[in-house]
Amino acid sequence: MKTLATLAACLACALPATIHAQSAQLPVFTYQGRLQQNGQPASGQYDLRFTLFDAESGGTQIGATQNELQFPVNAGLFTVDLGFPGAFGGTQLWLEVSVNGQVLLPRQAITATPVAQYALSGNAGPAGATGATGASGVTGATGASGATGATGPAGATGAAGATGATGHTGATGPTGATGATGGSDTTVVFSSIVSVGSHVASPAPSAIATCPAGMMAVAGGYFIVNIPDLNFPTVSLVSYRPAINQWQVIFYNPSTNATPASAEAVAYCAPQ
Repeated sequence: MKTLATLAACLACALPATIHAQSAQLPVFTYQGRLQQNGQPASGQYDLRFTLFDAESGGTQIGATQNELQFPVNAGLFTVDLGFPGAFGGTQLWLEVSVNGQVLLPRQAITATPVAQYALSGNAGPAGATGATGASGVTGATGASGATGATGPAGATGAAGATGATGHTGATGPTGATGATGGSDTTVVFSSIVSVGSHVASPAPSAIATCPAGMMAVAGGYFIVNIPDLNFPTVSLVSYRPAINQWQVIFYNPSTNATPASAEAVAYCAPQ
């Protein structure tokens, strides 16, 4: 009976020669091994079995077992293409090899993804973990100011504020110069005294007060100068004569007393 020694194997990431750049990538990688029998390189045909696990011992099998029956070995060397679709996602896996039913231990760790499952021009791979946030870039230059917007509507009138405090009384100003003395507005003119005899039943004497030049009579009247025996002369007419600027008073005396009465006219004259 032949004794099989531990396989010395290596993994190589290679594509089959028939795969073109634009063809779909196959999940196949090349396994190269060295088989010795009784310390010597083995030659012949052997039943090879390859199984993938998620642990170095025990664990769970990943994918299906790949059998290569009556596989040729020449001078201890053999090369076989292995495929485990969907098995390689970045998790550490181990390959278990059996020759003619004998398991060769320990399992061999597969430390790198054997075949590139995804390429830049091929199928999109799964999204990787989010990287750390990079440092903030330099602040850019301030952009130009935008155009001034339209003026908004006027707001409502606010409430009236409180009345402020009364200010201090200012100093009294200097007294102004005394103005010139004005002339008299009104001049009083008296007439000469006239005597009215007794029992003069009809108008007789007239007393006339005339305003000076440049003035006009604005009012007038008369005075009783002498009243003998309490007999009053009667005034028959008091009139303004504008043509000659005069006040005229016409008297008569109905008394039978022989003593005549005396009276005079007065005019109040103002500048024209």
